[in-house]
Amino acid sequence: MSPTAFVMTTAATTYKSKINVTLLIFVTLCLVVLPVLPLLTGTATASEIWFIAIYCPLAIAFEAYIYTSTHYTISGDTLTVKSLLLCEKIKINDITLIKHTHTWLSAPALSLNRIELRYKRSRAIVISPRDESRFIAQLRAVNPTIEIH
Repeated sequence: MSPTAFVMTTAATTYKSKINVTLLIFVTLCLVVLPVLPLLTGTATASEIWFIAIYCPLAIAFEAYIYTSTHYTISGDTLTVKSLLLCEKIKINDITLIKHTHTWLSAPALSLNRIELRYKRSRAIVISPRDESRFIAQLRAVNPTIEIH
């Protein structure tokens, strides 16, 4: 009887992004409320009313898509970051550092309570998983050399 090789597979774990209410309100104001101001003040022309009627549902759908599609999946030794058009695959063994940050820089993170992952020497990505401690523990289970700052 020949030896059989067993490959242990782990189910993928998906973490939704934290959602910061302040950031949500700010984005909504910029995308929806500001363009509607002429309509609210009664100064909108007929063409502006048509623009608002078409733009607002699209802006709301766009924002809803961003807020429902941003997530981070750990599957085996790979972390996949998905948000809007971004789909970044990172080998967990390439991650060297996890640092807490509150940066306002654009990132696939829907909260300002974020973590920065450094990998491949000079690369970095900022994310905001909901269950941050479990997320970090799962990364460190694959790569125990990750430093935490």
